[in-house]
Amino acid sequence: MTPHNRRVATSTKKAVVPRKEPGGDSNQKELFLALDQLYQLLEEHSPSWYTQEHHQMAEAAVRSVKKP
Repeated sequence: MTPHNRRVATSTKKAVVPRKEPGGDSNQKELFLALDQLYQLLEEHSPSWYTQEHHQMAEAAVRSVKKP
């Protein structure tokens, strides 16, 4: 079953986004790579707890980092 067919769960947790620090470009690249890999794993394996809301949040996070 794909996450697109799942029930949407509500979440009260807020994501914490790391702040950009001077000279932190390489750190941000590593963070993006980790985020992208986690997103790909979630999409491939679609764990039972991975809801439509999780999918949308993860997709939005990856999209926001890819913006030029």
